[in-house]
Amino acid sequence: MLFDLESFRTLIHTLPYSFLLPLFGAIVGGEGIIIFFSTLAAAGVLPFWVVVSGSYAGTMLADSFWFWFGGHF
Repeated sequence: MLFDLESFRTLIHTLPYSFLLPLFGAIVGGEGIIIFFSTLAAAGVLPFWVVVSGSYAGTMLADSFWFWFGGHF
């Protein structure tokens, strides 16, 4: 296996703001990154509610920005 689960767990727990990963992942990467973080939550690497709330907030921010951008330009 290229990456094992323990290396992801170590990486995520060493980051000081790991709860922001789903937020920025949803803004930048979209649904593909949300599925990746959901898989990590199912494996117990990230807390479930961190992934759900961060993904929701990131998706709402990105969609609101594009709605505003389309209305003004």
